[in-house]
Amino acid sequence: MDLARQFNVSSVPQQVINGDMSSISIGVQPEAKFVDDVLRYGSSRYAKIMEAEEAKRALAERLVDAPTGPVILTDRNFDQAVRKYPMLVVDCWAEWCGPCKMVAPVIEALARDYRGQIVFGKLDVDHNRGVAGRYQIMSIPTLLIFKEGHLVDTKIGALPRHALEEVLLKYVKRR
Repeated sequence: MDLARQFNVSSVPQQVINGDMSSISIGVQPEAKFVDDVLRYGSSRYAKIMEAEEAKRALAERLVDAPTGPVILTDRNFDQAVRKYPMLVVDCWAEWCGPCKMVAPVIEALARDYRGQIVFGKLDVDHNRGVAGRYQIMSIPTLLIFKEGHLVDTKIGALPRHALEEVLLKYVKRR
């Protein structure tokens, strides 16, 4: 009760980090915000940690000319990827999605098999709500198929490889 009075707890959950009143957050926080707050209010190395995380993020989001597997797409690099790659298939997914996990190995295999013809990208809709909203992603997995910068097809659900490949072959000739 003493801590509840000291930090004016009026509802739960409420987080206070290292007794800093400016760190108070009420309600369930998104994981990324909670971790950021713990680092900000609990670590003297916050600036260095965030700098390293930003460098790691920038490297992961870099769009290479001839990817050997799916590229990581975000709200920050999505439009650049659509312009850069003549044929782009975007797998809209989330970590918690079971069917998305079923599709992931198919996407990885197709990315290898169609290297040089089709680029595959992975867009985590939970962390990239801008693109998800723009393309009205209401159900996952959703595949967005772009050709020459234009959305030409959308497929919803966990398609088996042969069904997905049949769709893709309408837009590209197999070598």
